[in-house]
Amino acid sequence: MKILIKYEDNWADETDLNGFAIVELEIWDATTKKLEEKAEFPLSWYFGTNEEQIWDSKEDFLRRFTKIETSDLQLAFLEKEFCNQHTYSVPTLKSYGHFPDSVLEDFVPERYWK
Repeated sequence: MKILIKYEDNWADETDLNGFAIVELEIWDATTKKLEEKAEFPLSWYFGTNEEQIWDSKEDFLRRFTKIETSDLQLAFLEKEFCNQHTYSVPTLKSYGHFPDSVLEDFVPERYWK
């Protein structure tokens, strides 16, 4: 089952960071489990021209994400309109907007790379 993962954060009280990804629930759960077990914090993510977002703990990082159950029709619309515009670093994680997929890619189990 595919789900919508919403990402919300703020950088330096200057910029709101919002994005989303469409991913299989099984892949999301396996990725967050591996992150909880293996990630070394702090983690950082570069975006824009020279901005860096830093998370000090797994709790700090993971609380930025919300799982949203969405209908197949809604997901198909979002994927068609927003998520097919570029090549993804993680093919099974289609994202749009400010979404730290480059941070998450290290934790997607190999069996899910397509």
